Amino acid sequence: MNVSSSRLIKFTKQKYWNSLFDRKAYHQRGKSECVNSVIKRKYKDFLSSHEWKNQHKEAALLCVVYNVDRDVKKMTAFLIGFLRSL
Repeated sequence: MNVSSSRLIKFTKQKYWNSLFDRKAYHQRGKSECVNSVIKRKYKDFLSSHEWKNQHKEAALLCVVYNVDRDVKKMTAFLIGFLRSL
């Protein structure tokens, strides 16, 4: 096998794998990784429960706290902007 045919095989393999790559799904993964990182940095990066059921509850509660905190910040910014416009 000469150099040009090995490059051709490499190129076709790369083209094949790129065709399987779903860019929308990868972008969603980036968003979820960002949210996970924020939760870990802001609140805590471990679960203190030992049982799986309680760990699931604790993780869900952390997500709820993150969403409430985010909504409160949005509403605060909105109200400050609204009150300044009066």
